Amino acid sequence: MHAGNFLKFIINCCFLLILWGCQDFTANTTPETVELSEKKWEGSPYVEWESSTFLNPLLPFFSSSAGILAFEGYVSEKNFSPEKLVLLDLDEGKTLWRKAFKPVWKKNTSLWDSFSIIDGTEKNKSVLSWVSGDVFRMQSIETGEDLWNRPDCKWPTVKGGMVIGYCMNKLMFINRKTGKVLSRRPLPFVPGGLWVQKDRILVLDERGDLKTTPINGYRFSDTLYNKKIIKLIVLSEDIYVFSVLNGDYFIEKIKIEDTGVTIKWSRPLNESPSGFWIHLTPMDILYPAGFGCIGADNRKTGITSWTSCGVFINNPPAWDKNGLLMLSSRITKDGERPMIFIDSENGLQTSLFGRNSNGNVITYTATFISPGKSIKGLIFAIRSKSKIFGLRISGETR
Repeated sequence: MHAGNFLKFIINCCFLLILWGCQDFTANTTPETVELSEKKWEGSPYVEWESSTFLNPLLPFFSSSAGILAFEGYVSEKNFSPEKLVLLDLDEGKTLWRKAFKPVWKKNTSLWDSFSIIDGTEKNKSVLSWVSGDVFRMQSIETGEDLWNRPDCKWPTVKGGMVIGYCMNKLMFINRKTGKVLSRRPLPFVPGGLWVQKDRILVLDERGDLKTTPINGYRFSDTLYNKKIIKLIVLSEDIYVFSVLNGDYFIEKIKIEDTGVTIKWSRPLNESPSGFWIHLTPMDILYPAGFGCIGADNRKTGITSWTSCGVFINNPPAWDKNGLLMLSSRITKDGERPMIFIDSENGLQTSLFGRNSNGNVITYTATFISPGKSIKGLIFAIRSKSKIFGLRISGETR
């Protein structure tokens, strides 16, 4: 499979949204508030370590102090199929644990419905996955061991100390730590998505219409959102929607109230992006705008701050306090893409350069960058689909 098509497929298959980061996977985290003193950085980026080649392709999707979480699987002509969930260490990329992982496949497609949620604090994280057989699976991120399982469940989301999902034809509220059922509530339709924002539950019904109810309520009301929802991204304060109406695509910030949906601002898109993720800065929301471009709009007003093109938008960004680390849309002869730095204040791009052992200037390339915040000055990327490396982009924080 061509490298570009391979990455396009796996990003569209996997739902990963890291808060203050990237999308199409889901990660709910509450970082600790810690004062960090940083070493001054005056050098160029360099590869600090590179792992040996893995037997199967890797798709890393979350990095923390515990290690790098990734899917390991195989590639056929049509798709990427995950078989294992693995945790790799931050120093050499060695496997700390490897557990079986089988996704829930969309009917009659080669796409996944499955996703994993990173839950808990930096020191005590767990991994909540929705896997084949419609099982909720909570695992320790330190050991990979199952903490609990819950059968016949779909669309997990986390709210405080609870996991909420659609289980045994009802809304089920589950103790996050023990897996014990706290309460059940009837739901008169099979949902196509479920989210929680503050004290409100949001669901898509079988037609794709958005409905809502208070978290302690029983009656779902229509929200009267008149566009077809492609992707809904629910944060603690804001809700963003990628949608389509009469062949026109949009990204919109909305507010859901008892009286219906209020559109805070709306931005037309030139095409339906091949990936759907957002990255938040203190002022702006960054998102894939189509045609190899990312857009940055003011979070409050929706006014465009900048647009940056020539970016491989299927790969959500890694980032540090200075900006984003992404891949160029240009494919090199070996099937990899140049790694680029994008200033989050103005969208200006800089290629990541370094020197090889002979002292020659080289451009760093990769097939995939692990999304999320840099860990101790490192970001992590895949070379040749199955070899992971740690790229130092800043001094280590303490």
